[in-house]
Amino acid sequence: MKVGVISKLIKSSYGETMQAIDLRFCTILEQNGFKTNLLIYGKTPNLKELDAVIISGGNDLNILIPNDINATRDKFEKIVLDECLKLNLPILGICKGAQSLANMLGAKFKKIDNHVGIHEILWRNGKKFEVNSYHNWAIEYNLNGEILATSSDNTVEAFINNDKKIIGAMWHFEREKTLSAASKEIFKIFKELK
Repeated sequence: MKVGVISKLIKSSYGETMQAIDLRFCTILEQNGFKTNLLIYGKTPNLKELDAVIISGGNDLNILIPNDINATRDKFEKIVLDECLKLNLPILGICKGAQSLANMLGAKFKKIDNHVGIHEILWRNGKKFEVNSYHNWAIEYNLNGEILATSSDNTVEAFINNDKKIIGAMWHFEREKTLSAASKEIFKIFKELK
């Protein structure tokens, strides 16, 4: 499966805006059957050559923390997401990427504490999994999609919208020593959205 990857943006101490992604992110994707292609900000991507798009973590939604970096990323993501929907391409969002997808589906967000590090989530079938999260904003229930998993504070940890071929997970698979059962399940569902 050939996937385009949207990375986070960082501002250097000397004022340059750069794309950045944890090297493990693409390595783990490749190990799990995805052929990765980094989508470049400022360049119109040819999504017709892809089977799907993955939005990585990092940064915040501009509606939550307004700044130039977040605005630039959100603008690029909107262009890519709109094109994905036109082409019926599956989209996977990780952490901030999941927030972007949830925002598109009409979700609301709330400021939270204690969503940093390893914690337990409850999958829709009652199974419990350990995942790691690094975010300060939680997705509330009122999104146009099906909840796959929640955290102990009842905020959304994973969701899907089958009609739009969208799936989001709030944890970081690239920070796991071994790919967790929850991450494997997300990858499995994502591949089935084709």
